[in-house]
Amino acid sequence: MSETTSKYRTLNLFFTRGVGLESWRSIGMLDRELAIYKKIVEHGWQVRLISYGRPNAAEPPILPAGIEAIALPGNSNPTITSLRAASLLSSLNLTADICKSNQLDGSWAAIMSARKTGARSIARGGYLWS
Repeated sequence: MSETTSKYRTLNLFFTRGVGLESWRSIGMLDRELAIYKKIVEHGWQVRLISYGRPNAAEPPILPAGIEAIALPGNSNPTITSLRAASLLSSLNLTADICKSNQLDGSWAAIMSARKTGARSIARGGYLWS
């Protein structure tokens, strides 16, 4: 169980490098992407969506109970922001039992976060360039 005071097991989902919730919503895939995480919440988990926020982003979507969004603060370079993610989340006590990547592009953020905190990691391939 994570070191937080939560009674739930926690999954931190790391978005593709540079992608935020507003991207999922604008291309119409927010509901599809959230469906699996709603099921995970039904099984006693808390889910955190670790995304790349934008200063000019639209109003964030309302998320189902048990799912929260954490927009990584950072500069305009998503690679640098992703490399700082593990330290930032740890300093905010946003550790998890599992750190999962949504795509290989940026998966290092999930892997580094898991290694820093002793969590398990899942690297999802997602869309692969060929």
